[in-house]
Amino acid sequence: AFGRLRVLQRHGGHVDGGAVSQEGKLPRLVAALLRSLLVLERRLSLSDAAKAAHFCALCAMDSPLLTEAERAEAKDGLARLLERLSWEQKRWSLEDRKLLTEVATLLRSEYPELLRSGW
Repeated sequence: AFGRLRVLQRHGGHVDGGAVSQEGKLPRLVAALLRSLLVLERRLSLSDAAKAAHFCALCAMDSPLLTEAERAEAKDGLARLLERLSWEQKRWSLEDRKLLTEVATLLRSEYPELLRSGW
């Protein structure tokens, strides 16, 4: 699943050469990646869980490529990932801390209602 995520992140959401296009495969790829991450969430290492939370926050929660239901799934998945990560905060690596700081900044600036709602 993270191989797909790295490709999407490296190419800004698209792969050159037409392998993935916004009109075609990208929405399905993002949705499939999201579901894979959420199904595997309990088996992810801390670093992979931090990357998954970062993906949910940056790529999935506000993506016009996903349906409302898929965005809701990203929001719920992000909540579960952040809850798990919060219990293991002492074991975060420097990279984990950086990713989760970006997630926190995004949530505070773009989704303050989530933080106020007891989400």
